[in-house]
Amino acid sequence: MNKLILGNLVHRPLRSIISAFAVAIEVIMILSIAAIMFGMLNASRNQQAGVGGDLIVRPAASNAIIATSAASADVRIADVLRKLPHVEVVSPVNIKINTAGSVENIYGIDFQSYDALRPFVFKDGGPFQQPFDMIIDDLQAGTGKGFHVGDTINALNHTFRICGIVEHGKGARKFIPLTTMDALDGNPNKAAVFYVRTESVPKFQQDVRNEILSTPGLENWSVQTT
Repeated sequence: MNKLILGNLVHRPLRSIISAFAVAIEVIMILSIAAIMFGMLNASRNQQAGVGGDLIVRPAASNAIIATSAASADVRIADVLRKLPHVEVVSPVNIKINTAGSVENIYGIDFQSYDALRPFVFKDGGPFQQPFDMIIDDLQAGTGKGFHVGDTINALNHTFRICGIVEHGKGARKFIPLTTMDALDGNPNKAAVFYVRTESVPKFQQDVRNEILSTPGLENWSVQTT
């Protein structure tokens, strides 16, 4: 076996070198793809953890990684979830993919409840004042030539005014009012997911999960921990 290998190296050096390079390129490509995927998953996990909720509740039909399906849940489900034992905060969120320029998630949020999960840390500006206001994070603000409070930005085929810049790590890089996103969708009072914060995390997570799945109408919903 060793003689065969040495013979190929001596008599066919070019073919041996090309074969070695081909194998090396394939290995590098596989490792690169794996690194990119793990990086995306870790970034998504960190973003979700930064929201402040410890449970993500969504209709069973919606996507488990990113809510790319149309928002189908009534926002009043949040009131049902708030009444369950050991639930402190519930925030309905609509999520849309924006493909203009780059592929990104934009969150439509109810500011009061979303901020109650874990408060935004504003570096400039403040909360929504008008329906077409947008909050962006500091990483988004640093892209391109840079964005500042008062600048305009195009998303979802509309122009939004930047009203605030916050620290990154809150689930998305761009936020607009939930009512505005639902109006653009022509689908009022709907949400894609509900972020839930429970008491004494993680002590009551499983208890709250069982309560949700035993609630009439929510038996087949997805309840995940962050």
